[in-house]
Amino acid sequence: MDQAADAWAAFRSPTPERLGTVVNSPELRFLGDGFDRLAREYPWTRDRLSLTERRALAATPPEGISRFELFVRVNRRETRPYLGDTSFFAILAGLTAGDEPLLAVDDDRARLTPLGRAVLAGEAQRPSLDRWLGGVNLIDDAWRFDDARERVVRYSPTVSPTATRV
Repeated sequence: MDQAADAWAAFRSPTPERLGTVVNSPELRFLGDGFDRLAREYPWTRDRLSLTERRALAATPPEGISRFELFVRVNRRETRPYLGDTSFFAILAGLTAGDEPLLAVDDDRARLTPLGRAVLAGEAQRPSLDRWLGGVNLIDDAWRFDDARERVVRYSPTVSPTATRV
């Protein structure tokens, strides 16, 4: 119970520093792996995409794809089940929202936008977003997942991380 309470506190914390302290144990054997996967949902240092967002963009063919088939494709990439369809569709909605969407959805078919293609190609960054991940509000762009170090880090760019317009 203590380990579960500590994990819940780490998840709800307003900063992500404690995420890496949650480890697997005989009682909660997948807990540490789950927190490692959760960390990969933070915007990445290179493009501001989370792992799920990157996989969704990469799995979208030029001719488009139904939202459900996109969910199936992305879900197949997971080592263990991570998201249900409702959570995935909420992430997808974030990719289609705002003045600079990365995906367009028409008649339940998702297609990459020019900005989506540019972000996926590493030529632009995802526009800033206002969303919560556990107890952390990501609006201030202070926390990113560093894939080279495989952990969430405090992010302080030397150049403004605003999105490149295409």
